[in-house]
Amino acid sequence: MVHDRPNLLHVILQMDPKDIAAIAGIHLVPVGGLYQASFTLVSSLAGRTKFVQHPGAAVPVSSREPVTDQVRAVQDSGRLGTLSTTRIRPPGAHAGSPEEYIVKTHAGSEAERAAWLRSLRQL
Repeated sequence: MVHDRPNLLHVILQMDPKDIAAIAGIHLVPVGGLYQASFTLVSSLAGRTKFVQHPGAAVPVSSREPVTDQVRAVQDSGRLGTLSTTRIRPPGAHAGSPEEYIVKTHAGSEAERAAWLRSLRQL
């Protein structure tokens, strides 16, 4: 019996709360029938803000529900603010190849993004 992977929202909710708060983006890449999720976090050290990859390796997410539904569930949870999703087909991939997804968090407006970044300084 093959066990399915947790969906994207479940993967996020298993992360440390400070890491969840700092998620700036999610990159979903198709790998052998699954999608691998990697996370970009905001790190503020000594007043400088930079983007860093989450220290965990890319995490496989559920293949039972479409990636678009999983992203919508994250959006509906409200944990990462308004999401902006871009689908891309890697260079050289044929028309039927699965697409990659780049998800930007707290992307509803410049004000939303700025407020989120300010809130990270308080963590």
